[in-house]
Amino acid sequence: MARAIATGRAAGYRRGGLGDVTVKRRLEDVLQELLKPIRERRAAVSNDLGYVLDVLRSGTSKARAITQSTFDELRDGLGLFSLESKSDQIESVRIPIGREI
Repeated sequence: MARAIATGRAAGYRRGGLGDVTVKRRLEDVLQELLKPIRERRAAVSNDLGYVLDVLRSGTSKARAITQSTFDELRDGLGLFSLESKSDQIESVRIPIGREI
């Protein structure tokens, strides 16, 4: 059915009976209907500040864990270390100008 409608509209467009304005208005109507339940849900959720903050905290926590895991893999893969985690294993660190600290 949708294909038949699309085919009919395409034929009308080729004949010049269907203009850009008509197509854009129809597209806007379809998109508005598609977005309507999303907008309604957003409006309902935005009234519950506690829920919004909980979602943000939860998302932040999950993102932080993923980021830390990725950072750890990268650091290990490159052979890097942090002084905090290795301080008990380091006797001295050589800096490029040849002096020890």
